[in-house]
Amino acid sequence: MDSEAWYENNKDHCGTTPFNIRRRAYYTILSGAFGHTYGAGGIWDGLTGKNGCSGSYEDALEYPGSYDIGHCSVFFHSLGNDYVKMRPDQSFIIRGQSSSYDMHIQASVAKDSSFAVVYSGDDSKYSLDLTKMKPGSIKARWFDPRNGVYQTDFESPYSNTNADQTFDPPGNFGSGNDWVLYLKGTVIKQ
Repeated sequence: MDSEAWYENNKDHCGTTPFNIRRRAYYTILSGAFGHTYGAGGIWDGLTGKNGCSGSYEDALEYPGSYDIGHCSVFFHSLGNDYVKMRPDQSFIIRGQSSSYDMHIQASVAKDSSFAVVYSGDDSKYSLDLTKMKPGSIKARWFDPRNGVYQTDFESPYSNTNADQTFDPPGNFGSGNDWVLYLKGTVIKQ
């Protein structure tokens, strides 16, 4: 569990952005942690007024990062009991991984290979090995971690026989234009 993640607008660590907050949460959870905490200046200090970049505890309830963590929570809770099936699997990523922390890609594949979740810190293209998923067709859907909205309905099915499938996150804004790719397999009935 990551219980000491970035604190948003903490008077001792000013300059934290909502991107820093959500990126750390997705990296942590998709790397196998069972939890992640959100901290904010004002709440942590119990402030009733402004101190440096920290607002009061009431101000902190409205920080942008707190909403992003809410979207993150809703996304992972939407997986229901499937959440506990997730296993980190960086070998799922064939191409496109960056050495930059800001543009890192983190992947998790269900232990029964029925779905996968991939978080990318920017909108650069990357390739995945879809043979790691169950036989059948695979549907893809983009989730925007900045507003909690799915960008698309499920896209046209992909084949799990494709060991090198390229995905291109929506947008064109570089670091901070992060996206979550949700892949769900549909087993072909024999």
